[in-house]
Amino acid sequence: MNEVKKNQLRNVLIAGEINVEKYEQIKDEIFKECHMQRNEHKDRALWSSWINGKSVPNRFCQCAINNVLTRFEINPIYD
Repeated sequence: MNEVKKNQLRNVLIAGEINVEKYEQIKDEIFKECHMQRNEHKDRALWSSWINGKSVPNRFCQCAINNVLTRFEINPIYD
């Protein structure tokens, strides 16, 4: 799998210019858009895999993530 694509979400949300408060807002919106719940262990584990570059979100979530980033005036990251 392409290492660059696996690290895109991390590079934007963690290594970028986003403060902690905005990061939490974006994370909450991504969870909502991807129909994930913060109190579900499997959803938190999935988020952790995405943000740590261990896996890539599926196409549905990539589109949802792009939509959320656009709403927060950040350039979309997935094709």
